Amino acid sequence: MAGYSEKDIDTEEEWIPPTEAELKVIQARRDRSDRISKIMGSYLLKGYKMLASECPTCGVSIFFFRFSMTCLKILQFLSDY
Repeated sequence: MAGYSEKDIDTEEEWIPPTEAELKVIQARRDRSDRISKIMGSYLLKGYKMLASECPTCGVSIFFFRFSMTCLKILQFLSDY
């Protein structure tokens, strides 16, 4: 059975909490992820279907609605205008 020995435990580095700058980056990423999730959810509620493929340009999920496919960035851009 594989396990940790006393030697392995003693040689682990001590955890250092993130700096203020790192915390700001983490929070910004979390906020962006939350905004994207809300946008995706709103399109799903409107009847769009999220496909397993990604946009070759930006890597965002492809959505399908009424015989057309487009990525979330394009949908968001079009809804702004």
